[in-house]
Amino acid sequence: MNKQLKPQLLFTCEHGGNQIPPEYRYLFESPEARLVLETHRGWDPGTLEFGRSCHESFGTPLYHSETTRRLVDLNRALTRRTLFSEFTRELPHSEKEKILSEYYFPHRNQISAQVGEWLEAGESIIHIACHSFTPELHGRVRNTEIGLLYDPSWTSEAKLCRFWKTLIQERDPNLRVRFNYPYLGKNDGLTTHLRRMYRNQSYVGIELEINQKFPLADDLAEWKSLQRKLIDSLKIASSKPIFLKNEPNLLPEPQRG
Repeated sequence: MNKQLKPQLLFTCEHGGNQIPPEYRYLFESPEARLVLETHRGWDPGTLEFGRSCHESFGTPLYHSETTRRLVDLNRALTRRTLFSEFTRELPHSEKEKILSEYYFPHRNQISAQVGEWLEAGESIIHIACHSFTPELHGRVRNTEIGLLYDPSWTSEAKLCRFWKTLIQERDPNLRVRFNYPYLGKNDGLTTHLRRMYRNQSYVGIELEINQKFPLADDLAEWKSLQRKLIDSLKIASSKPIFLKNEPNLLPEPQRG
């Protein structure tokens, strides 16, 4: 077991805004591009606000980006075709390398450095990557409010998500919390990248997915309330010494639904 029973907390926000650096605005001048930037394809509404709330409540680091994911997606591996969008995919190789060096690597490298520093000091880590999802995609309604995405093959992540879900629903039984929905936690992403880097160490990476119907609502009272519930429940969940050094998960995988 790790000598530090209470894990260090780290929050990240890869899609916190839809800003375009001035030198790349020419790529997004068309009506189509401007429309895309305002949708879930351009950013994750609510995530930066929530990340800042977590930073203030826990007093722990928040690493975020407000540059649109349509320039380069900080939550994608270098080998993925979706790393660059339809607006940047055809740029010359030299220009892509410049974008990576100015926006992609600084974000990911500072997070890796912080995780590595803590692990070297013998501490365990809970990384919450804050994301949000559109309530409806391709005509299908996503019937949940909160998604907890993790790698089901590791006990530490399974334990945390089960415990956190219980605490969230104790505060609001009407909230639908699902595991690995609307995406799989073991799919490509920053948490997956860090798991691979620190597979035999005490790193726990959870991607939190929040339904955008809350931050995009006309009345933000429910959104503020949801943030409090998530933060209050995480304070309890992250304080328990249940996070062992990563080991194979012998628990049955929870149903996504």
